[in-house]
Amino acid sequence: SKDLTVPRRRELSAAFTQLLQQPAQAPELVASLQEILQRHGAERQVVREALSLCRALASAVPVQLLLQHQLDKIVQVGLQAEDLRELAVSALADWVDRLYPAKKGGGNAGKGGAATATPPAMHDICRFTAMVARLVGTCIFDAEDQQAYSFHRQVGELLCDLCTGHASSLCQLMPCAELAVVWGALLHMLRYPSTTVQLDAAFGMLSLARGQAGGWTRGEGSPPRPPLEQLVGVLSVLSMKLESLPGAMSAERSAWLLRCLGPASARQPLGTFQEWCQMLSVSHSFELLADGDVERGRAFGTLKTRCNELLNEICKASPSHGISAAEGFGALCRFAGALVARALAGDASSPEGWAAEFECAASLVESCGLAALRLAEKQGTKESLEAVLHPALSFLKQVSVEAVSFNPALKHKRLEFFSTR
Repeated sequence: SKDLTVPRRRELSAAFTQLLQQPAQAPELVASLQEILQRHGAERQVVREALSLCRALASAVPVQLLLQHQLDKIVQVGLQAEDLRELAVSALADWVDRLYPAKKGGGNAGKGGAATATPPAMHDICRFTAMVARLVGTCIFDAEDQQAYSFHRQVGELLCDLCTGHASSLCQLMPCAELAVVWGALLHMLRYPSTTVQLDAAFGMLSLARGQAGGWTRGEGSPPRPPLEQLVGVLSVLSMKLESLPGAMSAERSAWLLRCLGPASARQPLGTFQEWCQMLSVSHSFELLADGDVERGRAFGTLKTRCNELLNEICKASPSHGISAAEGFGALCRFAGALVARALAGDASSPEGWAAEFECAASLVESCGLAALRLAEKQGTKESLEAVLHPALSFLKQVSVEAVSFNPALKHKRLEFFSTR
């Protein structure tokens, strides 16, 4: 196709578009591809050529036509074969490029590609998103495989793009079980030892939380996202400055941080929290080799901001979310209060104590508390104000609890917290 003239390319693109748009012809094309795979699916080269065709079609016809005729099922075949997975993900990436040309810098139109004129049907997008989410669940970090890491980054970015592009529609139309799979995939990404992957996960979660701004209304059960208690533990660890932690950490402290993090998305089981920090350093080195200079501090700052925004969105003040509820600002205060209590009870003999854990837990409530209080004041009802003030008071009581001895650094952090109130 590179040797064809521009007019000839346009003619071929128009012919492909017409072929897929005609109901009498499109099923024949799809059926022929499916029949080839059924007869010769065991031959890797046949599947490889079919995947290449799926990737090329994105440059010739609108992606919604490919989804409408379920050509993504061919891509799914490639995702199940390890040696074809990279090509399949490249095809998915090209499709997402066509779905969101503006997000990718608007360069698709200038490249002669077929930009999506009208949005795809939402049931196709839901199916497509669920497929990518299941693929994310197979991404396990390996410190010795840089190529796999690049693949995992690409898959995580695909899921993030789909969540940010269709958050409201996914929350409204996607079956609860499949939406839970998407949330689970994003949680899997949060526990992947890479700041870049974690940032995509936090942004995808934030988009879904905003898309569900009206609250969970389908049925009386909990929303399909992970429980707030689970999220608070993970986000507290990700929001912590690793440089502030001691190099030689006690086994008790290491086990506590790993418990808050949950099962890491890594091939090697974690015995200590220092091993998690080492994996983060390895993934950062992968990015330095692939992308050049990557400012780690800026990425961490952005991740911490996204974590706070996510909790702000989830924990908006609601009179129905009392202090004993499993969700809402009251629940956040209760869970963060448990983190504070554990930090205050930490080893007082160490130079810094558990000051980093205390500061992180307090900052989570501080950020969400200000946003929740503004919203409650805007609502102007007694119930809304009580839904914020009562949990906040309980949290402050937990922070101000007296002890026989306090680590000086921890005592200083606590004074800092009260001085800003």
